[in-house]
Amino acid sequence: MKNSKIWVEETLGNIDPNLSTGGTPRRERPEYWENGTIPWVKVSDTSQRFISETEEYITEKGLTESNAKKFPKGSVIMSIIGTIGNVSLLEIDSAISQSVIGIQPDKKKLLPEYLLYYIDFKKNQINDESQRGTHKNMNTPMVKDIKIRYPGIPFQEKTLKICYNITKLKKNRQITYDLSKKLLLTTFLSFFGDPALNKQNWDSGILRDVMIGKLQNGLYKNEKFYGKGTKIAWVENISDVGSQLILENLKKLQLDDVEKKYLLKKNDILITRSSHLGKRGVGVMNVFDDPTEEVCFESHIMRMSPNTKKINPYYLVTYFKTQYARDNLYVKHGNMTSIDQPEVENLTLLFPPIELQNKFGEAAKKIQKLINKQYLSDGSLKNLEQSIYHKLF
Repeated sequence: MKNSKIWVEETLGNIDPNLSTGGTPRRERPEYWENGTIPWVKVSDTSQRFISETEEYITEKGLTESNAKKFPKGSVIMSIIGTIGNVSLLEIDSAISQSVIGIQPDKKKLLPEYLLYYIDFKKNQINDESQRGTHKNMNTPMVKDIKIRYPGIPFQEKTLKICYNITKLKKNRQITYDLSKKLLLTTFLSFFGDPALNKQNWDSGILRDVMIGKLQNGLYKNEKFYGKGTKIAWVENISDVGSQLILENLKKLQLDDVEKKYLLKKNDILITRSSHLGKRGVGVMNVFDDPTEEVCFESHIMRMSPNTKKINPYYLVTYFKTQYARDNLYVKHGNMTSIDQPEVENLTLLFPPIELQNKFGEAAKKIQKLINKQYLSDGSLKNLEQSIYHKLF
């Protein structure tokens, strides 16, 4: 297929000269947001391969009085701020923010679905070509310069059949992750009941009550220091499924002696403080439970050291995965959704007897072993996916 003479290479600018970003209606104008019915795509929504609903909706007034731009069903959407190269296909007409770009290829020569998978295949290369820094960004001219290589429509259709099968496998894998998360939360509820009801009348308090010392934001370091050295946890490594930080496939960077203050200690809690994944990516917590490894943490994460005489770390991080705790999490919206240290310190939680918390902690560790196996299996699937993509594209 790859050697066929019908293959063509064009830039995205030639494929769609009118590709463009959108905008964000002003947050302080409630009439732009309240009771909104128009789907509004931002970076967090591009974690979906096919977008049929969005995290936020805007009003018609918000659309017409802002730079938000509406794209039709079938458009390809790519993230260009923070998380670069996430790519999705609209299954509904949607407005888009300035953090993503909308592309409408000529379907007579390039199927949108084919473009979707091709960009996904080129994601790492697109990241390398984006601007350097803590937040990688691309602008419209840079996106227009991305080269797309594609065959005729019949060959595109054959390629898509294989790609759809890969997507089906990944969807099934996501189902297993969802079941693992459900198992963890079901186990939590069987021990403590629904925190929204607190039928056992557990004592309540705030996170500051069980902290040792203060919260600490993580380390920012220029990308030139990355590649070897000490493992470092980023936001994408903090799992919303399991309770424990998984140490496989962490980035590495060089630490000097002063920066060793960012090294994690056993039972430290990592809390995501800013994320492009919207509210679901902020305030997510994992336990560091492997002191045999030296690991530090990046600047979009904060570290909490819990008083284990008062709180079990596995109880704590699972509590904040419950729907009740997530619903009561206050976050700030912008290009990145964020939560500040004062808000984290004042998060409310219940305090069951520490003996019961510790029993739950042992159960959570057993569930985590299952999640660890799934994670390793997921890595094998990603390697297989990339191998197939290389042969297809």
